[in-house]
Amino acid sequence: MNVSQIELPAGYEPTVTGDLPIRDGWIYVGLKPVEGSRVIGLNYYDEVNKTQVCEREMVVDKDATYVNTNDIPTIEGYEFISVGDLAINDGWVYVGVKPIETKVVGLNFFDEANYEQVCETYVEVPYDAIHLNTSKIELPDGYEFTTVGDLAINDGWIYVGVKCVKTLRIYWAIDNGDAADFADGSADTWTQELTWKHIHDEIALPQITVADGYVFNGWSVSGQNGEFWGPELKTMTVGDKFVADEKGGVISITANIVTREAGQGGSTGGNDGGSTGSSEQSGATAAAASAGNDTVVKTAAPADNSVKILPQTGFTAEAPAVFGGMLFAAMAGAGAYLFAMRKKLNETF
Repeated sequence: MNVSQIELPAGYEPTVTGDLPIRDGWIYVGLKPVEGSRVIGLNYYDEVNKTQVCEREMVVDKDATYVNTNDIPTIEGYEFISVGDLAINDGWVYVGVKPIETKVVGLNFFDEANYEQVCETYVEVPYDAIHLNTSKIELPDGYEFTTVGDLAINDGWIYVGVKCVKTLRIYWAIDNGDAADFADGSADTWTQELTWKHIHDEIALPQITVADGYVFNGWSVSGQNGEFWGPELKTMTVGDKFVADEKGGVISITANIVTREAGQGGSTGGNDGGSTGSSEQSGATAAAASAGNDTVVKTAAPADNSVKILPQTGFTAEAPAVFGGMLFAAMAGAGAYLFAMRKKLNETF
């Protein structure tokens, strides 16, 4: 192996250059301090337990009178008692140290059933700890351990297997299944279940296909509060809208389908895609849906169907009154004419 490929310790240079032989899996590399430098000793002393930890060598400038702790190699399990510049005396540096009492390790929570990482957190443990008991680990909300007891610390991390015990159930429905369908072919009522990690994720609202003569008017939502979402809305987060229960939470979202005439006449759906109409639905309605995973609550259609659109006839609302007046005048005139003619005939005969 060539010397140029070998990483040398700081402050040293090779005594020879070129290729070095490999013997029994080892390479001997002769070194010497870089010109203008010298080798000093580091005496690490445990001041808590009153014992020497070890000795090390270090290369410094030949005129150096001190060395900074930033440049001194640390010893595993120990930390400096004093930091800053340490004096060089007779070629030695006294380095006071003490045992490190604690260390920080990471916790990797992994949902083994859904095969996804839930989160990462950190915990402080004794420095010499090689494992941590689950009784000292705080679980993320909605999960429980798959294994309890001591969990090993590997490379500063602890693998924590968990399973999800709380879910958010979203009950989807169409209030007029004869006039519309979910575009993906789902049944008119179906349940979407989110693991607790994803309750605050943005979800895509399903696409709706409607029959001729009907329009999709928006979404009627039954959760903590009744809401109505306009048809323009494509995505939404429901993490702050559901009703909590012993299984996690539940919310009911129903597609509102109206006739095309009613949809054109004005409905509660807002053009901004937000919640513009009030609903009589309440958290109790959504909670009732949690009675069974296959139950879906169909919420009442919030569209205002009181507005009727009449066929265009060319007459205004006042037209019947005008026409009636004209007819009455014509009949009165005809009556007067007949009366006059009858009187004239009687006088003649």
